[in-house]
Amino acid sequence: MRLITGFLFGITATDFPTYAAIAAGLLVMAIAAVPLVYWIRFHVYPLYIPGGEPPDPLRYAAATPVVAVTVVAVFAFMDVYR
Repeated sequence: MRLITGFLFGITATDFPTYAAIAAGLLVMAIAAVPLVYWIRFHVYPLYIPGGEPPDPLRYAAATPVVAVTVVAVFAFMDVYR
């Protein structure tokens, strides 16, 4: 018997916990990566910053969940979790 996600991605019900754990781990890593990249880009290696000052980090914080979910969705559609 296949789950709805199994119908879309070819994942069986017994494999679903493994793939869900991988996707959750990637989601956590993507969420942690955005503030790290912001810090590196604007504080560690600020070669050129348009406008002379770094952008507001709250905008990056607001975009972080969208970026993380997009990364997981793209990887799922590309069958990276097989």
